Amino acid sequence: MRISSRSAWNAVSVALGNAGQGKLVGLAVGALEGEGVYVGEVIIAGAIVGTPTGTDQGIPASKVADEFWRLYQARTEIRARVS
Repeated sequence: MRISSRSAWNAVSVALGNAGQGKLVGLAVGALEGEGVYVGEVIIAGAIVGTPTGTDQGIPASKVADEFWRLYQARTEIRARVS
């Protein structure tokens, strides 16, 4: 299967966006942790059930919410991945 150049550029665009977002989270953590501000990021690796791109086998929205809540309560890590 050949990947079109448009698909390749879309993948590169998403990858660069995610890298930038991850860097921003890291910088925010460093800048704000001394002030008692918690910064965390949940990476959603797939489509959410009930959305236009989601399927019945996608990620339930409740699983994403649970991960945000877990990070918020624990405040011991800055990144979590939901898939």
